[in-house]
Amino acid sequence: MGGIDGGMMLDNKCSECNAPAGRIHATNCSQRQIVSDVESSLNSQIGYTDSKNKRSFADGMQFQDFVVEKFNEWGFYIQLYASRLYQLQRGESVQRVEIKLDKGCFKYGHLSIETAERKNLSSQWVHSGIYRPDSVFYVQGNEDVLYMFLRRDLVRWHEAIGSVFDEPLPTIRRFFIDLPDADELCIAKWGEEGWTSK
Repeated sequence: MGGIDGGMMLDNKCSECNAPAGRIHATNCSQRQIVSDVESSLNSQIGYTDSKNKRSFADGMQFQDFVVEKFNEWGFYIQLYASRLYQLQRGESVQRVEIKLDKGCFKYGHLSIETAERKNLSSQWVHSGIYRPDSVFYVQGNEDVLYMFLRRDLVRWHEAIGSVFDEPLPTIRRFFIDLPDADELCIAKWGEEGWTSK
């Protein structure tokens, strides 16, 4: 069976270096692939074929790990669900925290808050982001800043004034919150000076 990394897989392992499917091969393995090849193929595997960012799934997974570490430093422990089934049925984490990467928040001066998504252009839109009812907390940011909100506060914001800023993308619907408003609306924030909470 062929693996996502191009090597021959036996029982989901490379026949040459015994690496699990989807993992980087040992340095001396002739089937070794670079990290970006593996990561970019993840979007295709889970169906995000029309995403503008071909690494969006891999980037999001790495960002989740970053968030978990930062919250652990604060004493707030997040246990993420790993399987797609549990994420769809129960949400992103046991603690009901939804996590979103926002690489451009400083460049554009706002957070881009997700409201709906679809896997590809032929899929139906489904509620996501702040409209997933299984989350209580919503964390958004990047490796320089994290904002923690109560999900219900973002829903109220969107229903009151945010809807006029809706900007659909091929696979995501979103609205914007300017960073000064995000500072007021969040219940906690992490940045250069560590964690601050209200």
